Amino acid sequence: MPQWIRITSVELLLIAAAILAMAAIVVPVSRSELQDAYESIAADELQRWGEAVHVYLLDHEGAALPPLLTGPGAFPGGLEGSAPAASLAQLLAQPRLGDPQRRPYLAHLGADPWGHAYVVVASPGIPRQACWILSAGRDGKLETSASDLVPHGDDLGLHLR
Repeated sequence: MPQWIRITSVELLLIAAAILAMAAIVVPVSRSELQDAYESIAADELQRWGEAVHVYLLDHEGAALPPLLTGPGAFPGGLEGSAPAASLAQLLAQPRLGDPQRRPYLAHLGADPWGHAYVVVASPGIPRQACWILSAGRDGKLETSASDLVPHGDDLGLHLR
């Protein structure tokens, strides 16, 4: 006949408390690591957007970025003078000038790691103006304006001049 191990309710509570204590240590660390990874991915994607815009401006010497970057409308955070980066993506999806393989300036780039669209924020009506390509970050709210020198809140951005 098998022998049963007897565990008292106090011992069972101690085991559960130990497991919960370990989980309380591990979960915040893994969330922090995940946020760091998301920010790294967004920074890499923003860098690729910036390189594509730079090459576009070099190919179209003297051209200003088209007004679709500064179109009116209510976008994440409700900033005036912001446009979804999908407009910029359409521009950069055109074949590069002089490229015999007709590759685009930028292959498809979707949403940021938090699922929000990248947004371009620029001052309307100023040709060749400085602008931001931004990810609204985890909270999905843009807090950076075209005139800001650094991103605000949890926004991640690339400042183009």
